[in-house]
Amino acid sequence: MTHCMNLWDDSFQAIKEGWKTVEMRLNDEKRSIIDVDDIIEFTNTTTQEKMSCKVMNIYKYSDFAELYKHHDKISIGYKEDETANPDDMYAYYTREQVEKYGVVGIQVSVIEDSAIKLFSDRYEVKKLYESDVPDILALCKENTLYYQYCPPFVSEESICEDMNALPPGKQMDDKHYIGFYNNKDLIAVMDLIERFPDENTTFIGFFMTDVSIQKHGVGTKIITELCEKLKCNGYSSVRLGWVKGNPQAEHFWKKNGFAETGVESKTENYIVTIAQRVL
Repeated sequence: MTHCMNLWDDSFQAIKEGWKTVEMRLNDEKRSIIDVDDIIEFTNTTTQEKMSCKVMNIYKYSDFAELYKHHDKISIGYKEDETANPDDMYAYYTREQVEKYGVVGIQVSVIEDSAIKLFSDRYEVKKLYESDVPDILALCKENTLYYQYCPPFVSEESICEDMNALPPGKQMDDKHYIGFYNNKDLIAVMDLIERFPDENTTFIGFFMTDVSIQKHGVGTKIITELCEKLKCNGYSSVRLGWVKGNPQAEHFWKKNGFAETGVESKTENYIVTIAQRVL
């Protein structure tokens, strides 16, 4: 599961630089559902920069005084020449809130996105966040033929669900829900799972281009370059599926070297044809 949190600039930079590893919060309804291996997307309240972190551990305490006893001051965000005082946290929370909910120390590790940047040299590739949902919706809703074969029609809610969807046995750090940009314009969205269904295969769960660039070879350029990059990174095949009967999807993927495996997956509304490209 992915969670969104805001951070002041100094805390954001400390986590980004790697020396602050424990984020301290009230253990309220929002924080109590966080679990180990979840993803937290932090937003810098000053610059709006985003950063993804994996939850490595959860430490729950009755109050901040107890939390401070169990963690060194550097790990919770103090510098060497600063004095760690649990009363500092009451600038953010009241004592009544702490007594009601307790507190939590969330140990995090920054997820490096360098792999994402390797997916393309031609276009800028970025991880997509909940704040990008309006742009994703604007791109997807114009592709009406896709949703005729693959209902229901796209919505902000369905996009958020897709951002967190995982196949069995996979974790969020295997998933790349990414956007391809040309001159700051979002031109394609992709949901990619590494090492699925086996260690040598990458799975494309979703790929859609903006209607304005379709039939100009842009989608093919993205897929061709992606496959080249994946091969260089040790993968031997790429697998995906299209809705059986969708002529546009079938034509596009076969044109780009994907062949039907003979396997089909049935859902409540449609049948998915599984295809694969050997790299």
